[in-house]
Amino acid sequence: MSRRRSTSSVMGPPPDRDVVMGPPPVPAPLSAGHAPQQKPKEGQEITEKYKKLKRRFFELEEKHKETSTELQRSGERNVKMREERNVLLDRIIELEAQPQFKSNGSSSVSPRTECLCLSQVRVPFHALC
Repeated sequence: MSRRRSTSSVMGPPPDRDVVMGPPPVPAPLSAGHAPQQKPKEGQEITEKYKKLKRRFFELEEKHKETSTELQRSGERNVKMREERNVLLDRIIELEAQPQFKSNGSSSVSPRTECLCLSQVRVPFHALC
């Protein structure tokens, strides 16, 4: 039992007492002339970085607006072209359905055109666009 007491006294104060600790030591100043020069220089660098980032942000924001507008116009053009394609395919079907077109012995329509005019082919193709 005496060993325990001697071991505990070597390890520090007993657990029933609070240990009062002081503030941490004050770090030693590097040099009086070095610290003030660094502050304004760092401040200028930060200000320059901020201005560059702000300028870049506004450039990117403008580019985003332009790209969005271009995308919208492109979508509108695609809709018009799809409508025009459908009108032209309908016209081809009308012309092929006319009796004078079928009376001609040789078909001047290519197999590709005939394939595009079939309603079974048009629906899946239209769904892809």
